[in-house]
Amino acid sequence: MSLLTASVTYWYNLDRQIGLNSEMVDQLARRAEKTSAIAAYLEDDDLGLEIINGLVASNLVAAASITNFEYMALQAGDLTQAGEAIRIDLIHPFSGDEVIGHLVIFPDDRYSQTEARQSGLQNALALMLLSLLTTGAVALFVHRRLTSPIQKLTQGFSSVDPNLPESMQPIDIGYRKRDELGVLISGINALMIALKQNLQTERILRERTQRLEQRFRLLFEQASAGIGLIGADNRLITMNKAMQSLFEQIQEGQLFPELFSDEDRVTETLQQMRTVEALGQLSLDLEYMHNDEKRYVHCLLAKVSEQRVKRRLDQSTLIEVIAYDVTDRIQREQQTRFEADHDSLTGLRNRRSGELALKQSLAQVQQKGAQFVLMMVDLDRFKPVNDTYGHDVGDEVLVTMAQRLKRHFNTQSDICVRWGGDEFVIGFKQSQLDEEALSSLAELILGELRTPVNVSPTITCQIGGSIGIVHTDSPTQVLDNMLQLADETMYEVKQGGRDAFAIKHAV
Repeated sequence: MSLLTASVTYWYNLDRQIGLNSEMVDQLARRAEKTSAIAAYLEDDDLGLEIINGLVASNLVAAASITNFEYMALQAGDLTQAGEAIRIDLIHPFSGDEVIGHLVIFPDDRYSQTEARQSGLQNALALMLLSLLTTGAVALFVHRRLTSPIQKLTQGFSSVDPNLPESMQPIDIGYRKRDELGVLISGINALMIALKQNLQTERILRERTQRLEQRFRLLFEQASAGIGLIGADNRLITMNKAMQSLFEQIQEGQLFPELFSDEDRVTETLQQMRTVEALGQLSLDLEYMHNDEKRYVHCLLAKVSEQRVKRRLDQSTLIEVIAYDVTDRIQREQQTRFEADHDSLTGLRNRRSGELALKQSLAQVQQKGAQFVLMMVDLDRFKPVNDTYGHDVGDEVLVTMAQRLKRHFNTQSDICVRWGGDEFVIGFKQSQLDEEALSSLAELILGELRTPVNVSPTITCQIGGSIGIVHTDSPTQVLDNMLQLADETMYEVKQGGRDAFAIKHAV
């Protein structure tokens, strides 16, 4: 940088000196102008020579000449080193507008350039020397005030090991000034103390976290309940061994709802948990197949609220699932519910649950504008069976009759009820009334009822039945009225000779 500055200064001074020399030559010419005019006017060669010799005596002038328009032509100097001529018109001394001759001065360009170069070089060398002295002084000052303290500070840093918080001690380099460097050193020491405390705290927390993670992993792996994590796409991200033992051929990345019989219900539940903010957890009893066996699990679903886990796994909402087998409990509940709702002898619905189911079916039919059909079936000549062969045989006959009745109905949609004793009630829905089909169905049932029952090789019982049938499409009809009408219709059949049926419309 100093060399560049010196070069610029040199060329600047060179141009400036050449310009000054030109100005000085011009000034010499102007001073000799009037005297030269007098010499030209008087045609005084001696005076003229004295003037031009005086001009040539200057180092700045290489040659000079005076001429007039008559015969005077004087010249002195060496034109070989002359530069561009300076020509001045000589004016008549007594007439201010008449030109009588010329004064011509030739500057010595080589001298001017040599002098200018020397002057520029001296200035450039002086500037370079000054720059070097200034640089040295600044370097010494910076070294003492900045470089040396920073080197000591760097050496102090080299003894600090981030893996050993104990090595993070305040750095003392003996610098006590309260300038920017002093403030920096104080700030670094304060930062190091805070960092040491943070590292020590983090190490303690990390050790605690590692212990907790080990315990959690042990708990996760050894838990008797199945534990898993469900991602935003409803796929299992991770699971423990207990979860794998619950389901057949389960693996990570599998869609969780596909594990269950009611897949749509599970999918809808997971979607609700993600969209409803207040819905933090839910529990479900779900059915699934395992080794071709119907089994049940109780699933507790809960949102994962730890945001760091979400960010680490790049998921929107994670759901934790805890599942454990409840097959035995569900089967016991189903058995208990079945026993509470069904007749223990025939397996048909008992009167209590049957009446409730009939009311629900009737309400559905009334809403849809369809037909509801109710059959009241009473066995004929059943009392003599009990009186003759005893109640055990009578019970077997009742079971057989119940089985024959069920063969003509859909056990999923139609309702078969043991109303009491040897009396049965059947309710079902039809989209539209077809009395011919009802009559055919009643004939088939009567044929089944009158078919003999072989209780044993020595005991055969033959009974029959009377059927009262009522149907309705009235939205105001109630079950009690229909039951009463069906019962009256059935007794009318009995009074008319039994083993027959009758159909009536309940308005």
